[in-house]
This record gives sequence, structure tokens and C-alpha cells, in this order.
Amino acid sequence: FKEVRAPFYRTIGPLKDVLQTILSKSKNKYFVIIDDLDLGFKNTHFQQQALLGLLRSASSVYSEFAKSGIRVFPVVLLRPDMMTGLSD
Repeated sequence: FKEVRAPFYRTIGPLKDVLQTILSKSKNKYFVIIDDLDLGFKNTHFQQQALLGLLRSASSVYSEFAKSGIRVFPVVLLRPDMMTGLSD
């Protein structure tokens, strides 16, 4: 038996489907809190782009689950200075 791992990007869709199935049976609110992003943060262009990607993803997660009536709220905690230089 040889173990083969799927690339991460191929697991996102099935994971979302499983979560929607499980969470759709609940009336609870779910908060996904993302913190400690300031550890090692140097405010480089690459890090700014990564933060923008994370914020877009958080918005997308909220929208996707809200369409199904599932109350999932991603919360990204950032220091004010981390927002400097971010533009979309």
C-alpha cells in the first residue's frame, strides 16, 4: 500500500462541501479567528500581498457560507500599522 497525498488545492472544494453539510444542520454562529499575523511581520510587498489574499479569502468564505444560510464569520486580527500600504 503506497500513500499518495493530494495537492492542497485539490482538497479545498471537498473540504468546503463537507463543512457545508455538517454546519448546515446547525443554527449556531461560527467565528474563525485568525491572529498572530504580526509575528515576524516586516511589511514587505510580498507580505502585503499575502495579507490582501487572506482578507479576500476571508470575505469569500463568509459569502460562500452565507449563501447556504450558514453563519460563519472569519475574523482577521491585524495591528493598525499592518494595514499601511495595503490597497486593492
